[in-house]
Amino acid sequence: MLIGEVAVYDFINATDEMASRFELCAVPRWRYGEEYLALPDSLEAALPLAKSSDLSEEEMARKIFSLSEGLIGEVVAILTKAAVVAVRSGAECISMAMIDRLGHIPLSARRQAVPATDAISRRSWTFSTFDRAFAIRRLARSLSCSHRVTGVKIPSRRRTERKATPAGSRT
Repeated sequence: MLIGEVAVYDFINATDEMASRFELCAVPRWRYGEEYLALPDSLEAALPLAKSSDLSEEEMARKIFSLSEGLIGEVVAILTKAAVVAVRSGAECISMAMIDRLGHIPLSARRQAVPATDAISRRSWTFSTFDRAFAIRRLARSLSCSHRVTGVKIPSRRRTERKATPAGSRT
């Protein structure tokens, strides 16, 4: 299964060999409505926050929808950033002010952006790789699977000792 935007579709269909391996299944953007309002609620349930954020409240939901442009990856990115800010600030819930302070730039604006150095200097807050890792670890701990977050098992501190065998001898 391969999910992506039109550019991915164009890339796959560039050759007959690749085009024959995948079947097209268009996934439309979210539309604002009851189905969309269930998305922030379900994501909020997975976030490791002590207090309720009421993400499906009209003003907050519309703000997140507007910034995400109906793209689920953008909704997840916005809420992940906001959750990190909420935990670090001690608020333990996402507020409208936090969403505003994120400085999230919608995908359509990022695609039309000036060179990266200018875009970065204009933002008042950036989301580092460390912040993402922090959010993922915190979420994983709340789901009781922190050692398997990336699919790679973290080795335990105990090392297994191997018995040395003399060179040339067979066991």
